[in-house]
Parts: sequence; structure tokens; C-alpha cells
Amino acid sequence: MSSLFSNPAKLTPLPFALFLANFLFNVISNASFKFSAQSPNWNGIIAWQVVGNLAGFITVITLTLLLRNTSFNVVYPITAGLSVVGVQVFAAWLLFLNQFRRLSGWGPC
Repeated sequence: MSSLFSNPAKLTPLPFALFLANFLFNVISNASFKFSAQSPNWNGIIAWQVVGNLAGFITVITLTLLLRNTSFNVVYPITAGLSVVGVQVFAAWLLFLNQFRRLSGWGPC
């Protein structure tokens, strides 16, 4: 199995589109679960759970498609890293307006 970055001449837009889709749907999934937790009634809880699980399913599909032509040791660190950054920056900070302390990314400081 060849690596995504082993032959620059073979790079296509598809892997990058899949990484982007994985990133976006991962953020949507996690944000939906937060909205579900904040819902005041069962209708909101269930609706946000459905949205979160559908987005999570698409996230898994994009990961599977990436793994068809790329090594796991390349795909997993990129998708996991993008996921952490996406949830921390886009969902927590921009969407939910969470405040970050100076070293909050380094554990319980």
C-alpha cells in the first residue's frame, strides 16, 4: 500500500476533500452532542443526538475511504489531530464561547 505522500505526482484533490469532510463532520458531530446535552426537553435531546450520530457516521465513512488507498499510520494521526483542533477551536471556542486559560491545552494547569 502506498502512502498518500510517497509520490507527489499522484496527489489528487480527493484525499484532501476527504480530510476536509472528515474534519467538518467530526466538528458537527461533537457540537451536536453538546447541543443535545444543553437541550431543555427530550425532543431537542433526541434531535441533536440524531444529527450528531449521522455526522459521526459520515465521519467514519470518510475515514474508511481515506484508508482504502493510504496507510493507517498516515491517515489516523492527521484525522485525529484535525479532530482535536476542530473541536477545541471551532466548536468550543467559537461556537460555545468557552474561555481558555493560558495553558489549558497542556492539561489541568
